[in-house]
This record gives sequence, structure tokens and C-alpha cells, in this order.
Amino acid sequence: MNPVAEERIKHKKSSVVVNAACFTLPAMLVFLLTEPAISGAGDLNIAGHLASSKISPGFFFISPVLAGFLRMLHKVIRANWWVVFSIAVMFTGLFVFLWFLNKRNHQESKESKIFLMVLFVLFFWEAILKWEINFTQTAVIAGLSGILLIVDSCYEREQQKVTAPKVLAGIGFLFLAGAVRWKALLLMLPFGIMCLLYLFTMPLVLSDLANSLKESFAHKRRVLNLAVLIIFIVAASDGIHKVYGIIDPVLGEYVEANALREEICDYPERYPRYEEAESVYKELGITPSWINMVNNFLTGDLNYFSSQDLRKMADLKQDSKATLRDFAGSLMGHGLLWISIALLVGYIGFLKGIRRIILPLTGCIFAFTACAVYFVHIGRFAWRVTNGCIVAGVVSFVVMSVHMGAARIPTRNVVYERYLATVLSVMLCLVWGMAIKTEKGRFTLPVAKTINEQQAAVLEHINENSDIVYVGADQTLQFYRTYNIWASHEAEYLQNLVFLNAHFITGERTQLANVGVQNLFDDMLERADILVKYAPLRNAVIYGYIRDYYDPCVTMTVVDSCEEARFLRYTRPIRAEVMKEQGNTVVDVAVKKIDEFPADQTIKTAIRVRADIGRGGVQRLLYSCKGL
Repeated sequence: MNPVAEERIKHKKSSVVVNAACFTLPAMLVFLLTEPAISGAGDLNIAGHLASSKISPGFFFISPVLAGFLRMLHKVIRANWWVVFSIAVMFTGLFVFLWFLNKRNHQESKESKIFLMVLFVLFFWEAILKWEINFTQTAVIAGLSGILLIVDSCYEREQQKVTAPKVLAGIGFLFLAGAVRWKALLLMLPFGIMCLLYLFTMPLVLSDLANSLKESFAHKRRVLNLAVLIIFIVAASDGIHKVYGIIDPVLGEYVEANALREEICDYPERYPRYEEAESVYKELGITPSWINMVNNFLTGDLNYFSSQDLRKMADLKQDSKATLRDFAGSLMGHGLLWISIALLVGYIGFLKGIRRIILPLTGCIFAFTACAVYFVHIGRFAWRVTNGCIVAGVVSFVVMSVHMGAARIPTRNVVYERYLATVLSVMLCLVWGMAIKTEKGRFTLPVAKTINEQQAAVLEHINENSDIVYVGADQTLQFYRTYNIWASHEAEYLQNLVFLNAHFITGERTQLANVGVQNLFDDMLERADILVKYAPLRNAVIYGYIRDYYDPCVTMTVVDSCEEARFLRYTRPIRAEVMKEQGNTVVDVAVKKIDEFPADQTIKTAIRVRADIGRGGVQRLLYSCKGL
């Protein structure tokens, strides 16, 4: 190759990278300056536990290897490394998408490339970035990035050494997605395979189908090999997680129990109401208080919420009653997203010709509809999952629509095309800026700060009283609900705070043992140094559960407070005597309790109960109450 041609190729490759970076970096800067939110659906737990010395790597959905790596970084520099990792993945993904879009639309003018990238950034912002940092979306973007790098290698005609790094990078992204959340990676698989099959079969000559397929097998076998590679990586990612569970049975039990807890908590409407199937529930040993605990994510008691216990109820799940209309309703309220998609599809059609985008558009609509049917079938659709499928659909459309490389229509007015692209780009940037300003209100530097002063004081109060074990009944006490996502803490911070939310994760039981707690609920009723933060609904649920499973006479008393937070002491009866009077058994019990969560929490009542038990059971019941 002559030196001039080589120089042109190098310049083109570098300009593609620079162009993609020029759109990715400003988008990331805007994202960082508009106070990105961290999702309460998992990421709070991931971030908080990775920053804590009391939790061992290997919990929730991310792999122990990834968790251990991020924990290692936290030991070197204290930071919210999960958020740093998640943001890095999302914007690396955006860069890969823009790089592909810029590289493969090589026949269009510079203005058209800019307009397409502006459109894609707007779409990506509306689909994902404006909502929250989420580990499901992190896995989706990593998976799509890996698939796109592998797909792009199918276009290359250079030597193998040029494409090998790209394929290896794609493999790395796929395994990374599997390490974050395997289910999200699996959801991306159909879109990736659809793109590769399209590249394999197109151009397809229907009049000579046999020969065109034979031609594909002769010259495009590599595409099929890469499709098999992607499927293998997805399957291997699942296998790796299973191996983790085999190596560490405690981790395996946690993952299994947590998955069953999800099956119950995420689909409460698909289980029969207790009063409608009381006999079935009783036969399985399931009580209303147990169900209430599960539905409130209070499954930290290993005595009654093991995977074996949870499977009893999970097996009762009924068919979904959701409809496609319900799913369509969940897509409302995202007007700017759908406008950006329509403009993107329309402009690519304008550049390539409508006939050339019909098949790619039909394939993506079919794939997204199949996802919708699946979501309706399982009876659950959340935006944090739906938006991943939308991104996958749009990326797939871009891949398939640019594959044919349509020649420019001779009669097209190039000046008009450039003018239109420039005007639309400016308009979109203005619309995007106004939307961000309306949604976020203001911009701020990405620095650590307190976002809830009262809650920060409560956490400080708990941390200072390190000789007391505090139990959190809800998620409001979590560090990253009190401080923004840029905040970090010392490894020893809040070592005396544990949560009943979800199944006890690997490592937390060790921490409980370190503070002398062997069996949380039993110890909670006996020890004065275990307090539970008051949470109106959840403490009522816990109260009923303890009375059913631990002691029917258990009571609660407010024994400490800080700011608006109250801390309860669960206790067994302060006195319980059994005696014989005139041939009857008499149980004399004195307890202290607060009324079951009145508006005025300061109301406390002492109750004394005498029960005379004769041969036929309780003969008479005497009680007296007085205010304290």
C-alpha cells in the first residue's frame, strides 16, 4: 500500500475515535454535574457493602472476583468504587456505540455524522442516563458493547492481527456483563444473534436462495463462528456463577435464597391471598406474618427464611395476569425518547433509502415485541430493564441498517442535506439542554456531601454507640441514602449496624458473631444492647412475626431516640409465673408494651394478665391496664 493511502487510513481511524470521544466526554460531564441518582434496586446495597469491611466479596448478583477487585481498590483509595465502575462502563459503552455509528456511516457528510451522534446521545440520555445508576443497565451496556465490538470485526478485511484485539475486547466486555448480572446479559443475546445472522445472510437473493446461502457459508463462516462464541460466553458466565456457589456453599445458599425471595417479592399479585388458600398455606406451615415479612424484604432470619423455606411459597406462584396493554402503558411518559428514536430511524432511512431499512426495522420491532411478550408472560416490567431492551433494539437497527452501505442517491442535494443536519443538530442540543435544566433544576460539582442532615445525625449517633447493636428494619438508614454517591466512609464505620432487609449476605453473619450475636431474633428478645430503629409499617410486621415464631407475649418499648428516629427494645415478658390455685393452673404475666404504633408513640401501657387454665382450657381471663 502506498504511503499516502496508509496515511489516509490512519487519519480516518483517528478521526473516528476523536469524533466519538468529542460527544462522549461532554455527555459524561453533563451527567456528573447533574447529580446522578443511584438506584435503590440493588446498587445501594452493592455500593454500601463493597465499602464496608464487614462484608466478604461475593453477594447479591455481581461475581466474587469483581467484588473483590472493587474492594481492593477501596482499600487503596476510599471511594464509591461501584459507582465509578458503573459510570465508566456506561460511558465506555456510549463511546463504542458512537464509534461504530461514526465509523460505519462513512459515506455520509460530516454534518450527517454529527447529527446522528447528537441523536444517539439524546436517545441514550433519555433511555438510561437521566434515570439512575443501575447494575442491570450496567450489565446491559457492557454486554451490548462486547457484542458490537465482535460484530464490527466481521466487517474487517485486514489481517487477523488487526481484528484480534477487537474480538478480545468484546469477549472481555461480555464476561464483565456476566459478572455484573448474568440475566441482563442473557436478555441481550437475541439482539446480538439477530445482528450476526443478518450479516451472514445479507445480501440474500430470494430468486437464487440456495446459491446465496452457499456463498454465505463459503465467505462468511466467521460470522457464524462469532455467533457461537457469543452464545458460549453467555452460557459460560452462568456456569461460572454456579461454580462460585459450589466452591462456597454459604454463597450458593444466599444466591439461591435471594433468587427465591425475588420470585415472591417481585410478583406478590401472582400468589393466592391467605384467606383464599388458608388450608394450603397451613399445610405448608406458612403464616400471614411470615408472608408479610417476605413481602417487606425482612428475610434476614435464617431460622425460617432459608432457600428450603422460601421455595415452599415460590412454588405457589400462579400465571401472570398482565397484558400487552399494561406493558404499553409502562412505556408512556418518555416522549423525548420516542421522538429521538423516530428521528434516528427516519434520518437513517433518508440517507440509506427507505427500502433498505425496512427489514432491519421489522427485525428490531419483532425482537422488542418478543421481549414485551416475555415481560407480560412473567408479569413484571420495570423501566430499568425495558430501557435496556430499547437500547439493544436501536443499536441492532443501526448495525443492520449500515451493513448494506447504500450508495448516495445521485439526485440528492448535498448542500440541503448538510444544512438540514446542521439545523437539526443545533435544535436538538437546545431541546436536550432545556430538558436537563427542567428535570435537574441546577448543576453541581461532583463532590461528597450530606443529602439528609437528620439521617446523618442518626447514623453518627449509632456509630458513636458502638457497644450497642442497632438493627435497621428499613433502607432509610443506608449510607448512600444519607450522603450522595461521591461520599465514602472509613471501613470501620457503622460496624454495629445490621439490616433485616433481604437474606443475610455473606459476611454479615460473621460480623454479628463478632459482636456476640449468634441468633439475632432470640438474642434481640433477651439482650438489652440490641435496639431496632422504629419504622411504622415494618416494625408492626416484625412484631407479629416474633409473636408467631418466638414468643406470643413479646412487647416493645421505646428506649432511645435521636432527631426524629426512635429505637425500640423488643422484650419477653418481664414476669411470667405459673402456679396452682384450687386445682387450676394459673399463668400470671406482666408485660410492658406500647400500643401498636399509635400516632403518639410516647403512649406506653403496662398490662397484667391472669389466665386460669382448667381441664377444659381457659376458664376465665382477667386483665388490668394502667398508663405509665
